Amino acid sequence: MKTLKLFLFSILLGFGFTQCSDPCDDVACVNGSCDEGICNCSPGYEGELCDTEIREKYFGIYTGDISSCFPDVGGQIDIDQLGAFTMVTLIASPGTNVESINLSSSSLFVNFNEDVSITSDFFNIPTTETVIDDPNLIPIAINLSANGIGEFIDENNISMDLVITVTADLIPIPFSQNCEIIFSK
Repeated sequence: MKTLKLFLFSILLGFGFTQCSDPCDDVACVNGSCDEGICNCSPGYEGELCDTEIREKYFGIYTGDISSCFPDVGGQIDIDQLGAFTMVTLIASPGTNVESINLSSSSLFVNFNEDVSITSDFFNIPTTETVIDDPNLIPIAINLSANGIGEFIDENNISMDLVITVTADLIPIPFSQNCEIIFSK
């Protein structure tokens, strides 16, 4: 009987120690807090230990061809002549906080430098204005404006729905074209 009481006491004592141990003792959450042995990440972080910035997967250089964005203006713009000018590069780098990236593009047709939030799939593309006055490139001076909405498709692809508007002194009515461009790493 004494052995049975000692055995039951040992089980209860062992159970008590198990109940008192903290499941977070061996968990070191880098950017978050531990709850029942699992890290709850702070905004902008992911991973088992909350040690990875979500935005890092978007960093890089993306390219896309915007030639489909140019409206037919009665043969005044020869897209083939524009050639390499229609290839646009986007650079995604760290933004001002852990939940944003900086998207920048400095091309002939799309020129912006904006912090965009990664907490939403969509972001605004501000209106940019460009004047092209090079008779070797096109026969008439034109004004281009572009704006639209961007979307993070995944960490390797960004979609932009753009509105490109072309105005010129010789063309009395502006021409606009809606287009979607996929920029890929």
